[in-house]
Amino acid sequence: MNGIFGFIRSFSTSYIMMLILEFLEAGLGAGAYSTAFVLAMELVGPKGRVFGNTLINAVYVLGLMTLSGLSWWLQDWRMLIRIIYAPAFLGFTYLWILNESVRWLLSKGRTNEAVDILKKAMKMNKIDITDDVLSPLSELEDNKSKEVPKEVENKSSFVQALKSSVIRKRVFVCSFLWITCTFVYYGLSINSVSLAGNKYLNFMLVAFVEIPANFVCLLVLDRFGRKRTLITTYVLSACLCISLSLIPKDQKWLPLVIYLSGKFSITVAYSSVYIYVSEVFPTSALYYDNLPAIFFGSMTLVASALVFTLPETINVPLPNTVEEAEKLSKNSPK
Repeated sequence: MNGIFGFIRSFSTSYIMMLILEFLEAGLGAGAYSTAFVLAMELVGPKGRVFGNTLINAVYVLGLMTLSGLSWWLQDWRMLIRIIYAPAFLGFTYLWILNESVRWLLSKGRTNEAVDILKKAMKMNKIDITDDVLSPLSELEDNKSKEVPKEVENKSSFVQALKSSVIRKRVFVCSFLWITCTFVYYGLSINSVSLAGNKYLNFMLVAFVEIPANFVCLLVLDRFGRKRTLITTYVLSACLCISLSLIPKDQKWLPLVIYLSGKFSITVAYSSVYIYVSEVFPTSALYYDNLPAIFFGSMTLVASALVFTLPETINVPLPNTVEEAEKLSKNSPK
């Protein structure tokens, strides 16, 4: 979806057409990174998660720097889009060269396929494991056809999560952590072109600083834990971002240094959140088909309730001062 809608977007004949294609690409293709990350985390053991995450993010940074370099060189957005989206079509080859997640196959009861992939991995890595080690998986396949009690079959992990106050609180906190990381990380990336100097070079530097940030993740996450790392990097990011507003405008290099330091710290936080969130929630084979609709409806319901706290402004002059804006609530008809 990224490749299809991205490539077609280069032929846009109007701004509206470009917006529609951009929306479709994000709506149907934005899950590519998250899916790749989940697959990678399911392919490695606990000790390999941080290292795997570091490798993924390092390649991600190379993509960002390539984007900046190509933009600087081509100076043609249509040609740029065609070049950067063309490799996405190589994803079709994954149908033949990429193995499915063993954890996912097991969760779906496709045990024989999971065992075949494990045997292929053992052969590739020249590891000899006896059939006794894999026999429990074969037993799962044999027991798959046995009758499952109705209360277990109908059990929903979503309902279980709703009943757990610990999970509810964790969802709220982790959601806020993720929103904060996304807001600051992409905000700093996009806003880098407004800094003094060459905008392409600035964007490239802001991307490059993620490489040492991800290697710092590799060093600190397993040594100091997830919580300490997250708290430290969030506080550091806050201090650095706020300090940007205090620097005199005549300073030349200091704003860029602090800006890059802020991107460095939020990158460490972002990488840590990816790993942390994947570890604090259970992996379940059960799912709830109507979960997306419930989320959509819940969000709009909350939004409608929040509107009650705002004043009605029909046929009301635009306020010019804070006092006039405050009076809107006092004069609003019930």
